[in-house]
Amino acid sequence: MIRTLFQCAAGVFGSVRSGVAVAVGAAVVAGTALTGAVPAFVPALVPAAGGAPVRVVLQDRVPFDAQVAELEKQFAADAKNPALDKRVRDAAAASAKTARGDLADLAKSGADAKNLSARQRVEFWEPRETAFLICDMWASHGCRHATRRIEELAPVMNRVIAAAREKGVLIIHAPSGDLSNFENLYPELKNNTDPAMRAARENSKAFRKGFGNNTHWPAWEHGSAGEKGHPFPVSAGDGGCDTCGKDPAWPSNKVSWRQTPALEIKAADILTDDYKEIIDYCKSRGVKNIVLLGVHTNMCVMGRPFGLRALKKQGFNTALMRDMTDLMYNNHYNAAPPKGKGQPPHVSHWAGLDLTLAYIEAWLAPTVLSTDFTGTAPFRFKEDPRPRLAFITAEGEYRTSQRFQQWGDALTRREIAVEFATGIPLRNANLPGRHNIENLRALDTADLAVLTVRRRALPPAQMAKIKNYLAAGKPLLAIRTASHAFGVKPVPKGLAAWQEFDRDVLGGNYTGHYGHYKEGTQISVAAGKQEHPLLRGVAAEFNSPAWLYKNTPLASKRAEVLLTGKDPGPKNKREPVLWTNGPAVIYTSLGHWDDWSNPNFTALVNNAVDILLKR
Repeated sequence: MIRTLFQCAAGVFGSVRSGVAVAVGAAVVAGTALTGAVPAFVPALVPAAGGAPVRVVLQDRVPFDAQVAELEKQFAADAKNPALDKRVRDAAAASAKTARGDLADLAKSGADAKNLSARQRVEFWEPRETAFLICDMWASHGCRHATRRIEELAPVMNRVIAAAREKGVLIIHAPSGDLSNFENLYPELKNNTDPAMRAARENSKAFRKGFGNNTHWPAWEHGSAGEKGHPFPVSAGDGGCDTCGKDPAWPSNKVSWRQTPALEIKAADILTDDYKEIIDYCKSRGVKNIVLLGVHTNMCVMGRPFGLRALKKQGFNTALMRDMTDLMYNNHYNAAPPKGKGQPPHVSHWAGLDLTLAYIEAWLAPTVLSTDFTGTAPFRFKEDPRPRLAFITAEGEYRTSQRFQQWGDALTRREIAVEFATGIPLRNANLPGRHNIENLRALDTADLAVLTVRRRALPPAQMAKIKNYLAAGKPLLAIRTASHAFGVKPVPKGLAAWQEFDRDVLGGNYTGHYGHYKEGTQISVAAGKQEHPLLRGVAAEFNSPAWLYKNTPLASKRAEVLLTGKDPGPKNKREPVLWTNGPAVIYTSLGHWDDWSNPNFTALVNNAVDILLKR
């Protein structure tokens, strides 16, 4: 069963048997309930033990206008739901109205509103309705580097599987190949007497017939309708092996197809590579959610008859665990002339993997992190040297969840690993759940945070993540509404604001903005600053459609103003629009959605990333 937070909150409102439940319910009403955006304390409602629902954060990329329309639909339904508290229903009705207004505004912006937006949403999964499917984690592989990466990944994956198994999640091992001697190889499963499994086996004539039968390559799932017209980001035209063509032939011994012994197999687990068996068994057991783990994303994980495409077609709620997978991609060697150039798009293995994950999130299935099941940090390959950037966005006026997604793909190609922490992309939603940003744990390992948030309070644990990051002296690039990111009055009960963020962190003094003028704002380089590295590739003067923010006088004595803007109105006031506040903080009040199409703006934000990451 998939449950939204509103449904959980409704259950809390209907019960007074537990003092803790009543207290949490009050907090939900006061400031944090929202379908698809759940506060940090919600796991108290669903403790991850004893078969209780697991809180899962799904990450995908959807058209921005479709995302807003989906929120509007959910709010409208919640407004009519008699099981919800009246305060929640009223807030949902107001939010539905806001979403309809935002959709009307988006329609005026044309096709741009159709572009993809990074999104995170929360579901509660019943463990008994959830399965982990481990794809092709073989003991050996025809590519030495792929084998080495599997050897690094497998022990961590085993701990993730064990944590899920303990919660009651079904574990399905699917090492494709000849399993005709599986009882000798896997004595743990010899006495499996599950009647549903026996029935599934009897229904599948192809069971244990080996590699090459009609359960494998002939049934390979190629790109679905949802993927048409979207080129795959990484080429594996040469097979994807990245060990310079010196590997031995693909192993043919049946034992070579055995799943890596680093993954424990327990009596309650299932082992099969027969897609009909998997589908029939999962349906007979009432499995609704299937998470794929294993390798390789651009091959078997997507294309196997039990891969993402096939499971999606069968109606399962399917996701890929993005930190428990790998890629086949030869980034430095091409078997065909000219040698030594690798395969497109000529990025590192790790960037290629991230681009593939972005493709899956956009056109195939959402992803999740192992953290949701273990409570520990996500896995990262030791050889991945890239700096990590955390995008934090929660505003609805400038569509930064959309712009950050586009920019993030470009940064990935520049060998920067990006993660997203997102909130609701609505401007004035009254629903308390707007005060929430998912995935702020990305700050734990981030080398740079890029922030655009507008008037959000947060659960104290979330706000502490941001404050701890900045207290450690780590760098920040703050854009546009970040000047009033956490300035909320009155502060909803149980939440934390940060009224002094602009003054104490950015060194700013935001007091509103001037009027909206058709002429836009004329931007000029501050006197003597043209050679500043942050302005490399930026014209001495250019125009921005953004209305000018009032920031004079700046609060920080160490602020260095690099760009100023002139109000085209009758007062002709000039204000700072780009400044540094010490070596680790850069702020710009630019960031209107059309600024992102201006090469001057994109040059300065890319320069800012390079400077703050010391690249």
